[in-house]
Amino acid sequence: SVLICIAYDAWISKAVTFRSAPGSDTGFFQDQWMTIVIILLWADCHFYWVHRWQHEVSWLYQNVHKVHHESKEPDPWSGLSFHPIEGAIYFSSLLIVFVLPMQKLTYDLFRFGLLLSPIGGHLGHGHRSFPWGYDHWIHHKKFSYNYGSGLFPCNGIWDNLCGTALAEA
Repeated sequence: SVLICIAYDAWISKAVTFRSAPGSDTGFFQDQWMTIVIILLWADCHFYWVHRWQHEVSWLYQNVHKVHHESKEPDPWSGLSFHPIEGAIYFSSLLIVFVLPMQKLTYDLFRFGLLLSPIGGHLGHGHRSFPWGYDHWIHHKKFSYNYGSGLFPCNGIWDNLCGTALAEA
């Protein structure tokens, strides 16, 4: 999966003209805060729907996503334990850079976040006091629940909107 991310990055870095950094009168966050909010919402939406799709399309589950679910007790190493096709699907969220102008630093932080964020949902058994890991632990046990990205606690936006949130295993 990391190699797929590197491949996307090599292609995107050549194909995209990033926004210039702001002048000294405007800081990075002041310039990019709305872009960061959009990226967080996009990443959560993208992850939920492609993850759910991989469960609901039988061929995708049996031939692609099942590799990830062979980790019955998720740990940090299983977070990016993907079939190459799933890696390509997961990192395709980076393609938002073609429609959402952003600085190179914003893109780099997004890419880095995609590499690190699966760790939070794969810390082991999890506990209700740390819902990110616990929600995804339930997902590995009950397959049809908690598809969310883990960016937002308590099963996030999409699991709650779509009725796929499950708080207890």
